[in-house]
Amino acid sequence: MSEIKLQQIEELKAEAIANLESNDDELQIGACSQLSRFFIGFGGINPPSEGFISGIVPRLLEFLDRDDYPKLQLAATRAIAYISLESSDNIHINILIEQGAVPTVVSLLSSPTDEHHGELEDELNLHYEYYRYSLQVDDTEKRCAQWKTPVLISQSLSELKLLHALVVLGTIASVSAKYRDFVLSHGVLMPLLEQFNDKTNLTIMGQATETLSKLCLRKPQFEQVKSAILPLAHVIHTDDQIVLKHACEALFHLTCGEMDMKQAVIDAGAFPRLFELLLSVKKSLSSVVRRYRKSYILYVRIVDNIISYVDDTQIQAVIEAGIISPLLPLLQDADLFNAAAEVIYNVTTKGTNEQIRFLVHEGCIEPMCDLLVKPNEAHVIKIYLEGLENILKVGEAEKNQGNTEDVNVFAQMIVDARGLEKIKNVQTHDNSKIREQAEKILETYW
Repeated sequence: MSEIKLQQIEELKAEAIANLESNDDELQIGACSQLSRFFIGFGGINPPSEGFISGIVPRLLEFLDRDDYPKLQLAATRAIAYISLESSDNIHINILIEQGAVPTVVSLLSSPTDEHHGELEDELNLHYEYYRYSLQVDDTEKRCAQWKTPVLISQSLSELKLLHALVVLGTIASVSAKYRDFVLSHGVLMPLLEQFNDKTNLTIMGQATETLSKLCLRKPQFEQVKSAILPLAHVIHTDDQIVLKHACEALFHLTCGEMDMKQAVIDAGAFPRLFELLLSVKKSLSSVVRRYRKSYILYVRIVDNIISYVDDTQIQAVIEAGIISPLLPLLQDADLFNAAAEVIYNVTTKGTNEQIRFLVHEGCIEPMCDLLVKPNEAHVIKIYLEGLENILKVGEAEKNQGNTEDVNVFAQMIVDARGLEKIKNVQTHDNSKIREQAEKILETYW
């Protein structure tokens, strides 16, 4: 960048600081907008110094208390949002925390609302400037623009302020577990969850669910986030794909945590909706257009998280919700079979004999056998072999009890599915453990 251009930037920064410190409301608004434009246009080229950010944040936070002047509140909140998004090595976020931004921004979630749409031309211009800019830089900066939508024109001043406040809190919480806990400790959940209602428009709801999903990252303690589980179980009934995606991300992160969290998701009644979502996946697999595939994987992963490291009670909840049946076709899908396989594997290793019999009667054997011959990673083949072995054990127990006329019915079903041939072929696998596992199965049951 030329020296002339750098000098112009410094002059703009000096002008913005002077206007920021003035007592003129309009100059203050202009300064906030000028700072936002600076971060949009030059933040990545000529990043502001730590001293510069430290100098402007206290004044911006003062403006957040101006309930009497919503336009100034909005302009200041927007500038703080850009500061958090453009943070390099989290330096800006550290400054925001040190200057007391979190409790102030949290208070905006409960600040007065209005029906006034105001003069939003500046907001829209900044939105499109940022969006255009984001397309010219790397993926990280692209992601920073994803929270914006082209429907800002329909938002009131208070809704736009809320939108930016949610961005700030979500960005800070996503940095680390320490920062997540810091945001949670300032009572963010209650006002955040108040946005989860039928009157909230989809733009705000999308950002609220995204912020909540970031608050659920890195396995928070159950007591910290338990109040969010029931609203999330309700929100996943939405037809809006963005809201649904973020809500499922939040549930996924929560079910990665402690057992109380998994049980709370079951108790909240999330399984019936997950069943519906999995059925929608099954239908869409035959579609030419396959959108939202990452969301599909999330649905399966949530189920897998819940039945991993648990007892047969949670597995029974999955079965009773009807989730097994729509999972089986996913074993044939290149993108989804890994996630579905983990669920099936967990049922065969942690389920009761009755639950494993149910799995077999639902038709799991053939797709499990088919996947032994695909060019899968060694660990995938290994879990399928182990799953089939567990099924064979149940069949053998049935035979020994005299219930099947001295025939291992499940072994015969594997033969009928051409699985015996495939298990024999696995004996030539490069992985010695897989070869040994296949040989053990063949020696024991054939």
